[in-house]
Amino acid sequence: MNIKTVLVTGARSPAALHLCRLLNEAGVKVYGADSDPFSLTKASNSIEKFILLPSAKFAADSYIEKLNKMICTYNIELIIPTCEETFYLSKKAEHLTCPVFAGDFKQLELLHNKYTFIQLAESCIMPVPKTNELSKDAVEDYSKMPNGFIVKRKFTRFSDHIMYGDRMESIPSELFEDTSEWIIQERLTGVQYCSYSIALKGEVLAHSVYKSEYTAGEGASLHFQHVPRPDIEDFVLKIVKTLQYSGQISFDFIVNESDQAIPIECNPRTTSGIHLFGTELIEHLQSKHSEMLYPRKEIHYMISAAMLLYGYSNIRKTKKTKEWLKIMFTSRDIIFNMKDIKPLFYQSISLINIWRQSRKNSVSILTQSTLDICWDGEEF
Repeated sequence: MNIKTVLVTGARSPAALHLCRLLNEAGVKVYGADSDPFSLTKASNSIEKFILLPSAKFAADSYIEKLNKMICTYNIELIIPTCEETFYLSKKAEHLTCPVFAGDFKQLELLHNKYTFIQLAESCIMPVPKTNELSKDAVEDYSKMPNGFIVKRKFTRFSDHIMYGDRMESIPSELFEDTSEWIIQERLTGVQYCSYSIALKGEVLAHSVYKSEYTAGEGASLHFQHVPRPDIEDFVLKIVKTLQYSGQISFDFIVNESDQAIPIECNPRTTSGIHLFGTELIEHLQSKHSEMLYPRKEIHYMISAAMLLYGYSNIRKTKKTKEWLKIMFTSRDIIFNMKDIKPLFYQSISLINIWRQSRKNSVSILTQSTLDICWDGEEF
C-alpha cells in the first residue's frame, strides 16, 4: 500500500487524531473530515485541511456527494474511516470515486450485530456466552444461571443500552414489545480485554491487545498497554481468514477465572488500540513485509481527562488506588504531542460542545459523541 494522499473520516476521535499524526509523520498528505464542526483533529497540524461534512446518518446521500467533491478537489487516493461512518461509507462505496479501507458491508453488518457475531464466533469453534434473541421463555431459562444475564441491543456501542438482571422483573416490560432488537446473554465474570487489528485480504498485518480495566462507564477503555494473548490472536486470525476481511477490526473479550478468552462483541472499525502503534505502523503497511506487527509492550497510554473524570468510579470498581495513581503518573496522554500541541487545548472545546448537545438531546455524552454517525441496523 503506497498511498500519497489520504482522507481520514470520523476526525472527532482521539484515534483518528493519532492516525492522522502517524500518516503525516510518514510523509502522507492527510485531510480530515467529519460532520462534527468541533472535531478534535480540526486543530491538528498533521492535516492539510479539515472538511466539514453533512451527517452520514441523517443525510447519507449528501455525505457521499460532498466526499466525491473533496476526492476530486484534493486528489484523494484512499478514504480511511475511523468511527461508525464506516458502515455508511462501506454501503455506499460503489458511489465513491476512490477506495474505502473498510470491510464489505455485509461483513460489517454480520460483525456489528451482537447476535450474528456470536453465531459466527461459535462457528469458528470458539467458546461463547450462551446467547439468544430476547423472549419471555429465554428470560425464564437464563434466570437459572449462576451469574444472571445481560440484556442488550443487537446494535450498540460503548456498552450503551445494557441491562443486568437475574429474573423477569429485572427487564422493563416495554422491551418485549419489540424483542427483535434485543438479545439476552449469559453474564460472564472476569477481566475484559480488547484487540485491535488491521487486515488485508484475509491476512492480519498488525495486531494489538490491551486489558480494559479502566473505562468510561461500562465500555470505552481509558488506558492502553499491549498484553500478548495467543488465544485472542488465534481467534482474530481465524475470523479475518474466514471472512477474507480487509480493513480495521476490533474485538472485546472476557477472560474468565480459568484464563480463557471468550469473545463477546466486535467493532469493525478503529478503536483505541491504534494508540499503541507509532510510525512503524505506516512503514509496515507501506512495505511488503509478510510478518505481523505488534506494539512494544513497554509503551502505555491513557486518556488523561477521562481517567480523571471517571477516576472515582474506576477506583471503586477495581479497588486498585495505587495502580490507578501509578498509571496517572507514568502513562503518556494520547492527545498530548509537543509537535502538535493545539489539540490538547482544543479538546476542551470539543468536549463542551458534546456536553451541550447531549443536554439538548437528553442523551449521555457517550451517546451524543456518535449520534450523527452511528448505525443501528436501519435501512439507508
